[in-house]
Amino acid sequence: MQKRRDFVKTLGAAAAAGLASAAEGGFSFESRWKGSRVWVGPEYWANPLQNWRVEDGEAIAKAAAGRTLHLLTHQAAAGEGDLRMQVTVRPPKGDAGETWAGFELGVRGGLPGYQHALVHPATGVKAGLRGDGRLFVDDAVSADTVELSAPVTLRLEASPDGAVTLSAGAVTVRKSVPPEELTGNVALAAQAPGRPGPETSGVEWGFRDWKAGGSRLAERPE
Repeated sequence: MQKRRDFVKTLGAAAAAGLASAAEGGFSFESRWKGSRVWVGPEYWANPLQNWRVEDGEAIAKAAAGRTLHLLTHQAAAGEGDLRMQVTVRPPKGDAGETWAGFELGVRGGLPGYQHALVHPATGVKAGLRGDGRLFVDDAVSADTVELSAPVTLRLEASPDGAVTLSAGAVTVRKSVPPEELTGNVALAAQAPGRPGPETSGVEWGFRDWKAGGSRLAERPE
């Protein structure tokens, strides 16, 4: 019985430490991808389902137009506040071409509510790492490049005034957008030029340790 009590005590302490770490980092959401399957999890909406999968704790997508992974339990609310996201991206082996991987935020559809934006996105701010190693936020592109021979941690910060900053190590790019354009769904993306359809580029990007937080991020577990 003593060993069992010690185990439960240790487990509780570890869980508390994990929650404290998340709070200290300013993130209210952290991905928990485990195993290997063609289904990322109940709190995500994959576009389309068959182009996203989990392998050994990593979400992997074949880059193509419209390839996004929406977070269902959190959205960027209207009003003032900041928003932060972070994810570690594994670049594809070989030539990434014109593909890119990163974030979409402020994703909204033609109708009110987060549901329409899942399958009929009309607006959104794109920010990510291109296949040539440059960071971008919409049409703003970094002057310097990121080394693609190893996983890259992308850090995004959106301030209350609409300034969106994306960084990876010492490389940074910044663009100011109207604050209201940040309201909506948040998602990961693995994109390629073209129109949304069943075809893919065949180029695969991997994602690990997606985190999100900030005073503007509304949590709706239901």
